[in-house]
Amino acid sequence: MKDKRKMRRRESGRKGEAPILPPFSYSSPVVLITAPLVLPITTPPLREGAVVLSKNGTILDCGPWREVRARFPKIPEQRYEAVLVPGFINTHCHLELSHLRGQLRPGEGLPSFVRQVMELRNVDPQRIEQGIQEALQELRQEGVIGLVDIGNTGRSLPFFRNSGLRGLFLLELIKFDPQAAERIFEEGKAFLNREKMRRNGDLEIQGRGEGATRRPEEIRDIIPQEENFLEFRTPIVTGLTGHAIYSCSEPLLQKVATYALEMRTPLSLHLLENPEERMLIEEGRGFFADYLRQLGYSLDNWKPAGISSVFYAERCLGFENRRLYVHLIYIREDELQHLATQPNTFIALCPKSNLFVEGWLPPIDQMAAVHPNITLGTDSLASNNRLSILDELKTIQHAFPHLPSVNLIQWATLNGARYLGLEKILGSLTPGKQPGILAIFTPQRNPENFLAVEDLSLKIIAPEAY
Repeated sequence: MKDKRKMRRRESGRKGEAPILPPFSYSSPVVLITAPLVLPITTPPLREGAVVLSKNGTILDCGPWREVRARFPKIPEQRYEAVLVPGFINTHCHLELSHLRGQLRPGEGLPSFVRQVMELRNVDPQRIEQGIQEALQELRQEGVIGLVDIGNTGRSLPFFRNSGLRGLFLLELIKFDPQAAERIFEEGKAFLNREKMRRNGDLEIQGRGEGATRRPEEIRDIIPQEENFLEFRTPIVTGLTGHAIYSCSEPLLQKVATYALEMRTPLSLHLLENPEERMLIEEGRGFFADYLRQLGYSLDNWKPAGISSVFYAERCLGFENRRLYVHLIYIREDELQHLATQPNTFIALCPKSNLFVEGWLPPIDQMAAVHPNITLGTDSLASNNRLSILDELKTIQHAFPHLPSVNLIQWATLNGARYLGLEKILGSLTPGKQPGILAIFTPQRNPENFLAVEDLSLKIIAPEAY
């Protein structure tokens, strides 16, 4: 390897051109990372590519090895016989269910899964918190740098904030009774307000330049200034969302959508994870209708929407919100075509969870052909044995071998960053970003199919120290 590097230096020097000097001293702590294949994501794959990385994880340069070495002739080099990609973005995870790893029966369908979760989720709080902390550690070890955590209780939020990850926490509201929509919505807002006040270290927050103290009920007025989602001034942004159209009333989802638009936070919604959902929304019957009655809801005065689940969800959430539809196992072609033409719509695929719960995958090849905004998640450890985006990628590549690996990597990186509004920071190996760098070790170095092998492993290059 040493002789090879010397040969490269001599070859780059034979051009007789003065190197382009970097805009900082060579004493700066930077390193040149090289690999036989580098995927910048926003530009074409690089054969024998190189990335210049600063000690704080900022990308300083990325391009063909010869060109980058000419611009940085004196900095140390590290070689990885691997494929270099940005850090992963996990757009769908339920950290607060992490203690349920290995406890649920697979392959029995969503109705059984829902019942099992309801029966098992309430245990000793210390056990729940231990599961959350272990899951966050696992996510980091699996190369995740950005995360969307969905929770009903908020128990995971303080641990998420201290994890070193960036991302979004959405408090997931659940209530099918339209008469309770206002109460549930206000309770959700109150939780976020209390959490924001705790984070500021004082229940009384000074008004800007006024010297006056804001009362707790006025805290909502300063949230847009405190957390502009698009600027992402804090590592973790919080918001409200609904669980699913079979568990939330239309008025509740509409209130959540209005609030999200005001706060400039995205939405996330489970959708079409099981055919029974269609039966409820379109016809007012089936498992979920019976289950709601068992929970004490009266459906006597409720009328089914009579339209497809996708069009109903769009009606509830509105077209201006950035919205992420999760799972979509049973989506129809007309629904998929509709979503593909709508602005601000994203899809989150959780293939291993889908196989665990339903034993079935979404029409991912059809999605890839029409929808530009596909992302990847792991769901929870209640329906997955690992929180590994690489495992999700392998599962998709195995089931749909004709899909280019480089496209799948974009789903796991830049597309997720775009959903979070973090594409200026994460998602690609672009100079100025801090996206993290992962080395995927594979015997196949073709950008079209390097994921299509059994023996894949991962190493975190950044933000870990090099």
